[in-house]
Amino acid sequence: MRLAVAALAVLGCGETKVVWPDTPAVWPDPTDYPGPTGGRLYLTNSGDDTVSVLDMETLAELDRVPVGLVPVEKEGPHHLAISPDGEWAFIGISNFVPGSGSGPHGVHGGGDADGYCLKMSLADHRIVAEARVDRNPGDVRMLPDGTVLQSHFDLRALQEALAEDKPVEEGYSRLAIIDGSTMQIRHRPEVCAAPHGIATATDGGAVYLACYGSDEVGIVDLTGGEPTVSRVPLGDDARVGVPAYGPYAVAVSPADGSVWLSCWMDDSVPDQLGEVRVFDPESGEMDESRVTRQLGNPMFGTFSRDGARFYAPYQISDVVAIVDTETMDEIESVALDRDACLNVHALALSPDESSLYAVCEGDRRGPGTLLELDPATLEMRRFVEVGVFPDDVAILVLPE
Repeated sequence: MRLAVAALAVLGCGETKVVWPDTPAVWPDPTDYPGPTGGRLYLTNSGDDTVSVLDMETLAELDRVPVGLVPVEKEGPHHLAISPDGEWAFIGISNFVPGSGSGPHGVHGGGDADGYCLKMSLADHRIVAEARVDRNPGDVRMLPDGTVLQSHFDLRALQEALAEDKPVEEGYSRLAIIDGSTMQIRHRPEVCAAPHGIATATDGGAVYLACYGSDEVGIVDLTGGEPTVSRVPLGDDARVGVPAYGPYAVAVSPADGSVWLSCWMDDSVPDQLGEVRVFDPESGEMDESRVTRQLGNPMFGTFSRDGARFYAPYQISDVVAIVDTETMDEIESVALDRDACLNVHALALSPDESSLYAVCEGDRRGPGTLLELDPATLEMRRFVEVGVFPDDVAILVLPE
């Protein structure tokens, strides 16, 4: 692990800028360099302000990289994406840290400090640039052309608008559309209430967001000069503020472009089933014939490369399920070993589809874990501890 001490330079109007000193390379001694393998796994550890770097073949932790702008504060790195050229990682800084009480770092979606998107070199794991974004950043994803997308899960904005009897539109959050090369923000369209998960159309022409606070799927059309926004309710009983569906994560099928939304259950109701619901971009409507249910809150799932299978992780029950995307039948489901995985958060399939990786938050105070599962049977092969409260994983494939 690399450690660094920063100096805070006071600028005008109380603004501060972090000045990082020169730090050693990640592998300063060439004899310690682990050498290239098939790939690496990058995990954001939101509870200790680090990114874990794992060898994809051995699951050995190669590095744990400190990230953030203020070393003396917990800033909560939250989700990341790797550029199509494999040279950069883009990391959200949410300024939310579990267990830190109220205030700027206290409650997911309730912070009052602006967030950031950091650009990290994957050659040496140095942070090279940042973009200041709105408060309460959520998901981070990328377009094929290298554009970075960052949502804002700003429940506070929605709650303030509703408390003051303002139109719900005044509580909408924006999508930051960032040039990955320059880190300049190109557009900030207002999308919906408390959007979190992001997924993109297979051709990159549209962005879909899970609008937790308003029970909608938000659609940002990028085919024109300026982004245009539309919204579709998840059902006739969709609600604002106290959602009936609570869409939190989203994924797009590589087979037909359908949009799969992970909808949280009301955990105050015993034995209630969470739902994954499907939006059809062709018809512009929700497909009521395509719903899958399981006990727990569905989180960040993933598709097989041909789109025939959807892998869904469920918190509360800590179940992983495989769904046949044509019939919507559950092919397999497994309750994960709680000693290896507590609070499963996200799944990722290896590029050759030989391994399914599960990110598990743990108890959010101590180390979380990464599991390797058999994609056919969901049998656990092995697991490794990582940092505190991991919440996302991205895969870097190394050249032969």
